[in-house]
Amino acid sequence: MPDSASLTPALEDYLEAILRLSESDGEARVNAIAENLSVHKSTVTAALKRLVAEGFIRHRPYGAATLTDRGRSVARGVRHRHRVLTDFFRDVLMLDPDVSDRNACRMEHVLDKDVFERLRVLAEFIGDCPDKKDGCVKQMLSACAEEDLDQPKQKTQGAQ
Repeated sequence: MPDSASLTPALEDYLEAILRLSESDGEARVNAIAENLSVHKSTVTAALKRLVAEGFIRHRPYGAATLTDRGRSVARGVRHRHRVLTDFFRDVLMLDPDVSDRNACRMEHVLDKDVFERLRVLAEFIGDCPDKKDGCVKQMLSACAEEDLDQPKQKTQGAQ
């Protein structure tokens, strides 16, 4: 049986959607998955067949899709990466929530594990930093908050 490395970003999104729908609605049916991902029902059906073949879900025609233990593990991992990245973009880089969510959705699939972990640790550090109101963290947050990031910044006193 192939491992989760065989999954495309789109198939990971299907697993994440099935997890989300199962938790919120109690089940994940083709119509709901299609609506959730803004795709056609026929596209969902094809993706579900592949996920069944690879052992990530159970699904029968006209029935709900359910995650296997393996599928649930992958879906939870994707959701975790999505949340951490969204929070990082929104809370650390001070980006618009919609921009944060869209970029997290793309990046959650492609970041190396080490890169993701360093971003997670950085976000936690900045969130917990007692120097958040003063010093370099404040300067970094101020720089991120500026609308026009292309404008040259004035050097602060003491920075050479």
